[in-house]
Amino acid sequence: MEAIGLIFNTLYYWGTPAKLLHWIGAAMILFLYIHGLWIGDERPPLPGETAGNSGQILLHAAVGITLGLLMAGRYLWRLINKIPMLPAKTPTWEKKLASLAHLGLYVATAIAILAGWLLAGARNPAVAVDLFGFIPVPTIAISADQASIETLDLVHEVAAHLLIAMVVLHVFAALWHHYVQHDGVLKRMLLRGQNRQRRR
Repeated sequence: MEAIGLIFNTLYYWGTPAKLLHWIGAAMILFLYIHGLWIGDERPPLPGETAGNSGQILLHAAVGITLGLLMAGRYLWRLINKIPMLPAKTPTWEKKLASLAHLGLYVATAIAILAGWLLAGARNPAVAVDLFGFIPVPTIAISADQASIETLDLVHEVAAHLLIAMVVLHVFAALWHHYVQHDGVLKRMLLRGQNRQRRR
């Protein structure tokens, strides 16, 4: 049996909203990481760019704050839904590690977004932050010297690196379940994949 079009999660299946939030969030995180590396200090300035009005900075801020809203929605959806179980043969340590990894993903994402939001308000001129690219979001205006701004920038960067490291670990775990354990854990998160999970 396949749970096509399922809305709410069950103990065995992920619902369609959870899948969509997962894959859209993953795509946004990957984009932000690569884009953040590209617009770093090593990138030559584009014509007409200044520190506060760079089109690339504005794009990065817009996608970042939109990811924050999506992750908040994903977390709330997770709270009101069941979490599909791992296979019965999964050792306890692996289940605990999976829970910690998911928590780490949320925490690293939240820190990266909050640090970026603070950076937007600390810069002179402040960077405009627009949800979905067109809904203005107030920046957190803080009075910060250059050292404080560099610290915020470092926190933002380190959180992003930690986040992508946990994403890689998450992908490795999914591939391990799919190609080594053959237990269907990966398939049940695919939008058009088989939702059945073997109970081993």
